[in-house]
Amino acid sequence: MTKDQCFLEEETMRKGILFVSCFMVFHLCSGPASAITYDFDNIPIGIYTEAQFNSFFEGVTFDNTGGDQFTVGRVDQRTPALGPDFSDHMVINTPYATPRNATRAYFNTATDQVSITLGDFNSDEDNLFLYAFDNTGRQVGYATFLNPIDSYAGITLSVTADLPEISWVEFFGVGSLSNNSTFWDNFTFNENPSPVQEGTAPVPEPATLALMGAGLMGLAVLRKKVH
Repeated sequence: MTKDQCFLEEETMRKGILFVSCFMVFHLCSGPASAITYDFDNIPIGIYTEAQFNSFFEGVTFDNTGGDQFTVGRVDQRTPALGPDFSDHMVINTPYATPRNATRAYFNTATDQVSITLGDFNSDEDNLFLYAFDNTGRQVGYATFLNPIDSYAGITLSVTADLPEISWVEFFGVGSLSNNSTFWDNFTFNENPSPVQEGTAPVPEPATLALMGAGLMGLAVLRKKVH
């Protein structure tokens, strides 16, 4: 084998090692984010304790800070009807229209995106709020909307973070006559956010490990042939 041939094969091997290394890093660090939406349509109409209500969900726990109950109702039972962002069922905190009974949602794993559709009883002008916090209680984002006095229409509020650092959110409405008279629906969050949080190490999937092994074995064979 000539010197030029050896050089070309060595160069090919180096490029192969670089390709496999880059592929492994990309695959391990870029797990697909999957958005979960709870529209509450599968929950029968009725009044539930917090424990009963939370039994319908995975990955998140809801807390009524002003009571121990949630009421699930139908959108079309409201007159006028709630806006088009709402689906068939929506949720109301019980007791209804009580000061400081905001809803908090705690995630099993920190996320980077949360959204919620909020509506309002049309007796006054309400400010609708969505606040996001990390695991230390530091606010990492918020969204707000001023719902007019004659509107049930509602809005979908969203908060997005650069990193998956949102550990919990709080949402509520503030009005001059009936504080937190809010309806909510379509709670959405990313279950497997990317990029990976700083200081954490992703766990390779079995298929990934097999692919890594096959690639490294191939490079070992190539190296043996070159030498």
